[in-house]
Amino acid sequence: MRLQLDCPCCGAKAMSLWEKLKLSTHATTDCLNCGTSLGVEKAGTGWFIWGCIPFSLSGLFPFPAKAFLGCLGIGLMFAPYLFLIPLVQKTNKSKPKPPRTMLLWLCVVFVGAFASDWVNFLPSTPTKIGASLVSIFLTFPIISAVWKQVPKADEKFLAFGAGFFLIFAMHYFALSTVPAAFVSLSRGEPSVISATLVRKRHNYRLTRCSNKADITFIGDDEKHEICLAEEKWKQIASGSTVSVKMRETFYGRLIVEVEPEQIGHDRAPTK
Repeated sequence: MRLQLDCPCCGAKAMSLWEKLKLSTHATTDCLNCGTSLGVEKAGTGWFIWGCIPFSLSGLFPFPAKAFLGCLGIGLMFAPYLFLIPLVQKTNKSKPKPPRTMLLWLCVVFVGAFASDWVNFLPSTPTKIGASLVSIFLTFPIISAVWKQVPKADEKFLAFGAGFFLIFAMHYFALSTVPAAFVSLSRGEPSVISATLVRKRHNYRLTRCSNKADITFIGDDEKHEICLAEEKWKQIASGSTVSVKMRETFYGRLIVEVEPEQIGHDRAPTK
């Protein structure tokens, strides 16, 4: 039996919880009984964004904590919207909708941020600084649009606080990795250098590469996290020396291949 929501006008059952998920401050639906146009005044944006935080952190912990954080995240995403935000009668007045260009851009940025975890690109310091500045510049117009769209003061601050850092992080990971990696792949200078595989581990988050490894280049103590194919991940043992093939540009270094070095063969960095 599906849970039904009451119509604020006639008091009869108006729609199911599933149908309410389709509503927003702009989208409406008619009451099943009286035909009144119903919608919501608050979209629950702030709660949805805050719910992404424990859901994302769930992959960092073992099973009991993982399950708890995952359920907490999903609960924060949907429960306040379903049970705390009431249905209201909507007029025929149309409210301004978010610009389609902005929504399309956010989809592109999300895909870029998602892909950045699988791209073994090590950005240079100027690239990191440039990506940070551009990310801040691009985040403010989006947050301003969200601020205007969210009608209630409490949700404005929830959406602004969590939304700014989420959108900034998406822009940073996408801009510091994907464009520079394409440039390095097409114009980078090939090089080969030895490195030590310090540690390898599995990542169980759906949004991240599952086969991770930390490497340090010979003569450099800084650790770099890379993504390995399943076959390479099984083949290379922790603590072993590997040969890293890269393409280097001003923007950073793109790792294109990681191979175990032959025993007794010392490979010096070459270009």
